[in-house]
Amino acid sequence: MATEETPQRAQQHEDRGLSPRAIASIVAAVVITAIVVVWLMRNRDSVEVDWLVTTTEAPIAVVILIAAVMGWLIGSLTWAILRHRRRGHRD
Repeated sequence: MATEETPQRAQQHEDRGLSPRAIASIVAAVVITAIVVVWLMRNRDSVEVDWLVTTTEAPIAVVILIAAVMGWLIGSLTWAILRHRRRGHRD
């Protein structure tokens, strides 16, 4: 006894795959990762980093990545504080 697939059942089979948005996100992540890896490989030269009490040497890519992460953290913290303050005034 053969059963025919209804349009709803056919749609359920199509929905099991990845959405175009998910595929685009995966492709973007792979491309960005490849760019970062190439950038890291090209920026391996060491530079002096002058701290308040000492001086150290580190690859320039590491210095830039640390600065970027610190900037992101400061921006995120600032955004969270401002958002919290705005919510406090609404009550």
